[in-house]
Amino acid sequence: GTERSPSRLVSTDDPRRLVSRRTIHAAPPRLVGGLSPRGGTRRAACQAGSSRAAARATGSRARSCARARRRSARGGRCSSGGPARPPPATPGCSRPSTPCGPSSCGCSGCLACVVMGCGDAEVAFRRVCGAASRSPAAPPRVARRRLVLSVSLVWILRTTSVLLCCLAVWPMVCGCEGRLSSRALSCSRADADAQSYFYVPVFVFAFCSTCPDSPFAHATSPHALVRRHPGLFLLALRVCDARVQPENPATMLRAISRSARAVVPGRRAMSSIEIEFPGSYAAHRCDEPEAKATTSKDELLQYFKTMYTMRRMEITCDNEYKARTIRGFCHLYDGQEAIGTGVNAALDLEDSWITSYRCHCIALARGGTVEGVLAELMGNSHGQTGGKGGSMHFYNKEHNFYGGQGIVGAQVPVGTGLAFANKYKTPLGEKMPVAIGCYGDGAANQGQIWEAANMAALWKLPMIFCIENNQYGMGTSISRSSCNNDYYTMGNVIPGLKMDGMNVLSVREGIKFVKDYVSSGNGPMFVEMSTYRYHGHSMSDPGTTYRNRDEIAAMRQTRDPIEFVKKLLLDHTDVAEEELKAIEKDIRAEVAAACERAKAGSPPDSIAELTNNIFLNPDGTNAPQEYIRMPDYTKSIRA
Repeated sequence: GTERSPSRLVSTDDPRRLVSRRTIHAAPPRLVGGLSPRGGTRRAACQAGSSRAAARATGSRARSCARARRRSARGGRCSSGGPARPPPATPGCSRPSTPCGPSSCGCSGCLACVVMGCGDAEVAFRRVCGAASRSPAAPPRVARRRLVLSVSLVWILRTTSVLLCCLAVWPMVCGCEGRLSSRALSCSRADADAQSYFYVPVFVFAFCSTCPDSPFAHATSPHALVRRHPGLFLLALRVCDARVQPENPATMLRAISRSARAVVPGRRAMSSIEIEFPGSYAAHRCDEPEAKATTSKDELLQYFKTMYTMRRMEITCDNEYKARTIRGFCHLYDGQEAIGTGVNAALDLEDSWITSYRCHCIALARGGTVEGVLAELMGNSHGQTGGKGGSMHFYNKEHNFYGGQGIVGAQVPVGTGLAFANKYKTPLGEKMPVAIGCYGDGAANQGQIWEAANMAALWKLPMIFCIENNQYGMGTSISRSSCNNDYYTMGNVIPGLKMDGMNVLSVREGIKFVKDYVSSGNGPMFVEMSTYRYHGHSMSDPGTTYRNRDEIAAMRQTRDPIEFVKKLLLDHTDVAEEELKAIEKDIRAEVAAACERAKAGSPPDSIAELTNNIFLNPDGTNAPQEYIRMPDYTKSIRA
């Protein structure tokens, strides 16, 4: 049916279209701010008004509405002028404005908008208090008192909300941008703090969310809400993301951190980052170093690229060995990349380094290239040692890398000789370059190591005895092969330090501490790196007969050194996950291209090339040999 009104003719089929001459709201009766329509808020609940026919049908409630309309006729209109139709939404606003006073940004005058900083204070006060239809033609003293009260209420709420929001944001900022412990890397502690503070300010805004004009109710996405209200972006994003994915707080915290950097003007990644890793060290007859490190985005990115290149190179070696492009012995280093990267970051080029036959990645860290390593493994002449060393005998004199040793433990006495040479060449009173000899837990109980350690302690040589404890000596676990599994204590009177070999920062800071000790003339030190190898002892060892696949998978998921650095980058810098994936893709392509170039080479093609660098003249030049005895006499080399 229809009803003729003095102002216009409208259809009464749709209750939202019922408009009379003095009606100022074009919406059905609703609760505003969660207030009850009873008592003093009855007029606010009847904002939409109704036609005279509907008012007669509702009895006393209609008479109350009529009294409200009569007051409105005497001038009781809202501050916005009360248009009969809702004005169109302001461009860029995701919500339509209401007749209760649109602000400059198009937001309606609800209390949430006022607290966010984009609403009309007096209009919000009237809406919440049910005074939208109260006459403004009150005595000046009453009007001033009402205005002061409304503004005071809004500022109190706004200030309180900001303070509470700071309490909610602080644990997130500390957990994702400031000092972070290794426990917080799992987000357990940060989540607990964030959730405990989070509910306080959310409770303040809870009643605002019941208003259809609330920014929380109409935001189409967290990012739209963040850009709309940058003053409280963290709280808003946490509210919206909590609705979408409450079961994944770690992802939520990372999203909050990245969105904050993208939205807030002038936001930049911290130039230096302080990382804590309590429990990473254990000391024997010496002090423990401080379990924290200062790093930066560029440094972490470099570590990530280096370790990921090592990982991809070793995986390529595995594939090429199975394809029979690489032959002979082959021992892979994947899983232990943090040791090679961290030790190299702590040492200088003047320091000497010698290691075992598991040396591909150490050669790469000490000035090698992926192509040079792969070509050497394939026996081609453009390999790092001319195709004559193979997997176990890399060498780089310019970078003081004295290669791997094919004999178990044989590198340790040679490393002690390098330490002796460093001390011999250093003037008295000056700090000495150090020598580090890396060996595995399987070699830790050899007699030659004890003899070398004894000499180093007697002469106070700058020697670091570094045990890479990957838990298995070939196929034998450390619990079955050694009566003392605390290898860092094996030096007896020689100090020792154990560190987390899966944490590149722990390795770097630990080796810095050890280098400072031994280079100052205090004698040698034992170092134990607790690590894990993903492959077997060598390519002939499947690595699953003495351990199960679940153990390997658990180590990959919980202690992988590359994932550790990746998490630091995501939590502490503005690096996005997509950027890291792009870096990984580029490295995979670079390693694949290097492998193709390595395959394109050829073996040494002359007898003279094979006999080079065996004997030297007194002046250091190569001394060609007329005869070299081979194991098979008939294959001996004659000039």
